[in-house]
Amino acid sequence: MLAYAMARGMKGKENVVTTGYEHYANINPWIEIGRGRRIRELRFAEFDKDTGKLDIEHLKSLIDENTRIVTVTAASNVLGTKTDLKKIGQLAKEVDAYFVIDGVHHVAHGPTDVKKIGCDFYVFSGYKLFSRHGSFMYCAPDVIEKLKPYKVEPSPKRGPERWELGTRDQAMFAAITGALDYLAWIAAPNSKSAPKPGPQRAARLREAMEMIEQYERELTKMILHGTSDLPGLPDMRGVTVYGPKGLALPTGRDPTFSFKVAGHNDRALAEKLWSKYAIAIGAEDYYSRVPAVYKKKTMLRATFVHYNTKAEATAFLTALEEITSRKK
Repeated sequence: MLAYAMARGMKGKENVVTTGYEHYANINPWIEIGRGRRIRELRFAEFDKDTGKLDIEHLKSLIDENTRIVTVTAASNVLGTKTDLKKIGQLAKEVDAYFVIDGVHHVAHGPTDVKKIGCDFYVFSGYKLFSRHGSFMYCAPDVIEKLKPYKVEPSPKRGPERWELGTRDQAMFAAITGALDYLAWIAAPNSKSAPKPGPQRAARLREAMEMIEQYERELTKMILHGTSDLPGLPDMRGVTVYGPKGLALPTGRDPTFSFKVAGHNDRALAEKLWSKYAIAIGAEDYYSRVPAVYKKKTMLRATFVHYNTKAEATAFLTALEEITSRKK
């Protein structure tokens, strides 16, 4: 919907710049407006296949006077790589391009400050933030009236409501409110009630997401570096890990680990981890461009969030160690 609204003001000479590790939700809309000859080209910035790090200099070289949209994921849903949003936002503004962020994968893993980032649009899915399915979009106040989204004639002609596709889903808003109440509770578990919308609630949510980010860093360290008696995922026999192997990147990484195990079919191994060890992981392409970059049809993926325990991280490493060491 956002892509179509943006396309209305384009002449066909413009280009869109994105990254090479995007989810197809942030690829196909731009391809679609290209089919309608509203843009000339969709450009992909490269990433280092060994480290998963985005090549910022290559992305910068793709931006020119005809760039009208720079759109990137906040974090790769396959590699776990976090994108330097502030830096890329500055590059977008230098050519007066819209800066659009796909925040779906990262929104549950750390604080999101759209004002600090300086984005024009930030989109995420409710179910990734422990709510139900449904899309949410932040739009900067100074651009919300510039674009003309599709709408039926009687719907509001101004404000955020003009972006709604008919009657808003009350259940979806109730669900996301409950999820945010829960996250606010994490920062103040002894509080008798959730704070009302306002500065106090925002501060508590930020504190909660900072706590989550810090805790998940500890889980990430365990998975990447192992424990006193277990190797980390990258050091296991026959295991190939995709994405950052540590936390040294300027932006860090999210606790999402995609990998392959030599001699094992992805789906068969995922089934074994579930049936024998009660560990649920993915074995697919995750609607991401990343597997194709590595010429793989599928990858295994283990994703951790704040309610996962260190004991569960250890259980995951133990199971893989047994499988890769051919222990019975």
